[in-house]
Amino acid sequence: MVSLLPRIHLAIVRPLALRADLSQAFAEVKHDGYFVFVTGPSRTSDIELTLTIGVHGPQALHVWAMED
Repeated sequence: MVSLLPRIHLAIVRPLALRADLSQAFAEVKHDGYFVFVTGPSRTSDIELTLTIGVHGPQALHVWAMED
């Protein structure tokens, strides 16, 4: 839930946590009970096809890769 509440999501990761593709990342969390995958602002449209961005989750996603 914590990843869905802020307007700006700042993820600070070590370069070793980065993966080359999604299949590798999903394979690593296959047996975890809970997994959050944040890609950025949500996009949704109502019945009149009015596009709304950022309704669910953060409006911006920033990822910093930092060495120890």
